[in-house]
Amino acid sequence: MAVTISDLMEHLNADDDEQDVVQGFLDRATATVNLYLNQTDGQFQGDDLDYFNSVKDQLILEFATNYYLHRDGATKSNFNNSSSLDSIFGGIRNPSL
Repeated sequence: MAVTISDLMEHLNADDDEQDVVQGFLDRATATVNLYLNQTDGQFQGDDLDYFNSVKDQLILEFATNYYLHRDGATKSNFNNSSSLDSIFGGIRNPSL
């Protein structure tokens, strides 16, 4: 399952009038996660693919939530992507040289 705008709006408990802004955050988060994971076709199959997609969706929700919560330029001191998210990424990322 890919994260949809409806999923993210519900996750954030965002107002309907924020949908365009939230869509931008979703697009940005999806692009960030896809770039970082560097997935190749056939890299995962079966249950591994299901797990990969599940973790990828969680990462997208995490990044999009961070963008939403800090949309006014507030400090990101409570966003801990350097340790917890990197460890999640590390388990499914296809490294590139």
